[in-house]
Amino acid sequence: MAAANNHWLQFYQALQQFCQPLATPATTKTLLQQSSNLVAQLLSLMAENPLTIVAQCNLTPRQFTTPPTLLLKALTVAVILSRSMSWLAGREQLFLHAIILQGAFSKDGDNAQQRLLRTTKAVQQLDKQHALLPLLIGGCYANRQPAWQLHPDGPLLALTNQLAKMLVGISGKPCSLQQVLEQYRTQQPDAITSNWYQLLQQLADQHALVGRFAKDYSQHYWFICGMVASGALHKQGQPLQVYGRQFDPASKLIAHDIVPLLLTDLKLLPPQYFRQPEWLNLLETVAELFSGPSESTLQDFFGHSQQHQLAALNLSKQVQLLENQPVLRDFLQHAATTISREQRPVNRLRHAISMLGQNALSHWVAQAELHHYCTQLANPHQQWLEQLQLCLQHALRLLCDAAGHTIALAEAGVISRCATLSLWQHPTLAHTPLARQVQGQGVIALLIQQHIWQDELYQKNLHLLLQHCQQPALALAVTHWHSNGQNPSLSLKQPEKLALLLRLSWQLTLSVFCASEPQLPRLNKLLLQAQTNLTLPVQSAEDWQQQLLANSQCYYPLPVM
Repeated sequence: MAAANNHWLQFYQALQQFCQPLATPATTKTLLQQSSNLVAQLLSLMAENPLTIVAQCNLTPRQFTTPPTLLLKALTVAVILSRSMSWLAGREQLFLHAIILQGAFSKDGDNAQQRLLRTTKAVQQLDKQHALLPLLIGGCYANRQPAWQLHPDGPLLALTNQLAKMLVGISGKPCSLQQVLEQYRTQQPDAITSNWYQLLQQLADQHALVGRFAKDYSQHYWFICGMVASGALHKQGQPLQVYGRQFDPASKLIAHDIVPLLLTDLKLLPPQYFRQPEWLNLLETVAELFSGPSESTLQDFFGHSQQHQLAALNLSKQVQLLENQPVLRDFLQHAATTISREQRPVNRLRHAISMLGQNALSHWVAQAELHHYCTQLANPHQQWLEQLQLCLQHALRLLCDAAGHTIALAEAGVISRCATLSLWQHPTLAHTPLARQVQGQGVIALLIQQHIWQDELYQKNLHLLLQHCQQPALALAVTHWHSNGQNPSLSLKQPEKLALLLRLSWQLTLSVFCASEPQLPRLNKLLLQAQTNLTLPVQSAEDWQQQLLANSQCYYPLPVM
């Protein structure tokens, strides 16, 4: 515990020193390295005890001036949100890096916009291709441009700075997280539907009291160091309890004995300034408060998959197996609800399986596992990618039916999820604004085309996924991904025909979902090959596009925080 205390003291000192000089462009390179080191220190403190991070909402080092105080509060909000949203480590570190760097370009009396602009200009002068630059620019323009024209995390960067200022309060009177949320809701009533707001509200309901001081009816003071009951129990009518240690205001000493206290018997005091980092050692350790960043690989996915166990089980045992997997169970029940003519909720797994078809169960479970894996990656464009996958699924069914190769809904879902999975992992896609264009073509569309047509790793992983999901014919077809790319008059073998069908489905999807003029020549070329080799009806590219639009009813989701 003494080591943890020393680590926080070192972090406070480093943060304070980092914010002291007003940086110049000449020192930017050094500051970037220093800010990277501070990110590593902060994440190490998070690993030791996440509650010490939460307590930063309620405790402010007395020696801090305004710039390091704002920086500390912004970092607190940022790391809470990044962990609550299960961001991957790289995305989290970049976001924290962008926040910390602003501390070196801040001074008393300036505002968040001025700090961001100063920081952005310095990084731009150093390196116009720096990875931080799109995020910083997105933060600068968060209030001037729509979210789809910005870096996906740009609006959240600006919001984090705003919440930090609200936590610092006015005239040296800090606000609690609950007060900040109430103030924000008063100014922006629609905020309560936002993911970030709900996550912070959940924290405020359960763990955000750690580090607060309170007074009981006997005029005894207490330091809240943990929670006894969760917010869920509190909502069920049971009184919320906290762990407390008695505090002596005269000597500024906190007792070692821990006492469970009813929150209803306490009057909460405002967030405090403090000089003793060792107070943070007195907080309870709750290692599982936030899940760590998900870094699961395809091999992890294959190792945890349940779909291959189903074939050897009868219906009762299938139900028993899947009931113990809430993620899979909920996906199957939702899928059954979606295909129901009455659109009534399906709340029983056995009923869901009977609707989906026991013979197709392995395909539906494969979809559930693929969906869960992608969700864990927490891509900022997740809703957009889900619609892209759905559009590809409809394109597959449309073209397969037209070519006399009918494909079931469940199977098309598996294939389209396999074909799009690597986009969730694409390192550049996650940092690209949805509406960014270069020479009249969307950058995201260009990145996707380069990935699926030119990246050998895409074909390799798609082959492995299709094999795992019991699609051997298509897995073999992927090995012929570029077959007959030049001469449409040549006769194709069956694997090559399937590869052509999948490529055509992809290109039709891109021409509709990422519409631009450069998409049409490739689509027309593939249609000509398909008409020769797949007995596909002769129709114009525009006719196929209209059919896909009508069948899929896909939409272009806008970014949300």
